[in-house]
Amino acid sequence: MRTGIFYHEKFLEHKPNYNHPENPMRLNYIIEKYHASVDDKIKKNHDWITPTSVSEEIILLVHPKGHIERVKKLSEVGGGFMDDGETYISSGTYEAAMLAVGACINAIKMILDGKISNAFALVRPPGHHASHEISEGFCIFNNIAIAAKYLIEIRKLKRVVIVDIDAHHGNGTQDIFYCDPNVLYIGFHQDPRTLYPGTGFPTEVGEGEGKGFTVNIPMPPTATDKHYLMAFNEIVFPIVLQFSPDFVLVSAGFDAHFYDPLTNLRLTSQGYGKIAKKIKELSIKSAHGRLLYVLEGGYHPNGLSNSAVNSITVMSDDIIPLKDTFPIKHSEHVDSYVKRLIRNIKNIHKKYWNF
Repeated sequence: MRTGIFYHEKFLEHKPNYNHPENPMRLNYIIEKYHASVDDKIKKNHDWITPTSVSEEIILLVHPKGHIERVKKLSEVGGGFMDDGETYISSGTYEAAMLAVGACINAIKMILDGKISNAFALVRPPGHHASHEISEGFCIFNNIAIAAKYLIEIRKLKRVVIVDIDAHHGNGTQDIFYCDPNVLYIGFHQDPRTLYPGTGFPTEVGEGEGKGFTVNIPMPPTATDKHYLMAFNEIVFPIVLQFSPDFVLVSAGFDAHFYDPLTNLRLTSQGYGKIAKKIKELSIKSAHGRLLYVLEGGYHPNGLSNSAVNSITVMSDDIIPLKDTFPIKHSEHVDSYVKRLIRNIKNIHKKYWNF
């Protein structure tokens, strides 16, 4: 399989003027690890592609004109902050954010045209916390939501699934599609009682015509690879196969890694590779292999880079080159909690899906 990797140096121009976890080095770590660790035979199945930007009309699929203008004007005056006081704007942010969306749209076009099998958008700034009119959680424009809207409204696909594996709940993406039956949002994240943004409980299932099309899987702190894979097998596969999407989008946050300084989950780099295998298998079974990963969070150099590189290699070759040596202690308490959680989620959603 051919995997497109979409990257532009302009993504590095979105940068803080103080110490901030979401900074340009995140992309540098991934690129350096890729070139140092991926075998040349595997690299032959990867196409590094420089994306082009998009017009404002594409951003308007999700965000109103006033929101776009606010980002643009703050960039023009040299920077500032968006709604939560932590989401910064620099002089290069507007161009980087437009290119980040462009990378997603370029990737979709190439996948639908059969030029590549799947793609990884190696972008900044991230997007899944951004709602229609609010930029927060380090996110400016909601890249993956715009991609989903483009697939539905411009390319006229009928159904799109978004699988969000960031440790922080994708509240912006959920809000945008909460009443939409054409976009299935499945969110893996750390229990919202223990982590920003405090949303993403199992009882949040959608509203109106969108009921049942929001599926939240809030994992307890210290949850491991096996707990995620269990949830994939028992919840994600049955629901997605019944939904039968035309395209699979992934909000690819790598901050559930045990190294990450902002979270309390215990995924390994090889665990992220196994998750990528599951998602790739799901895309082949349900969406003709149409799959796009879009980078979200991940704030530890090795946790982020190892997990991203594993995901990229799996997308083309099913190979997991990087493995952590982490002595995970078996926890019967977490095992039993996750089993109860899965039963609870299935019970909540059994009126919408068959298990």
